[in-house]
Amino acid sequence: VVSTQRHSVTFEIKKAEYVGLGVISDECTSFDSEFHRVRNSCVYYMTGIIYTNFPIHKKEDNAEKFVVGDFITINLDMWNHVVEFRLRNSIKCFSCSTAVRLRFAVVMKFDSEVALVGSSSEE
Repeated sequence: VVSTQRHSVTFEIKKAEYVGLGVISDECTSFDSEFHRVRNSCVYYMTGIIYTNFPIHKKEDNAEKFVVGDFITINLDMWNHVVEFRLRNSIKCFSCSTAVRLRFAVVMKFDSEVALVGSSSEE
């Protein structure tokens, strides 16, 4: 669980029938629901839709779609309360100002697969 500092994870998309990547609050205890319905979450789906719930529910549907072989980096800066998604030449930033404790999350269904290819923390 991340509560301070800057953290980053990078995923490679192997199969993307249904994939969502992002950050969720440690308030999320039910893992059988979609993360974008959880308070204090931000999830980027394979279809190019990003949902954020910091503090109210918002939907952005003009982001890049995932393609097999893509590398997606999620940067989480808890000092400045910003979550950033980097995919190809695209950067999407969102405020996570209401979050106190977050964790990186992946949701997958059907024929989907991602690989964690890197992570880092900065003090």
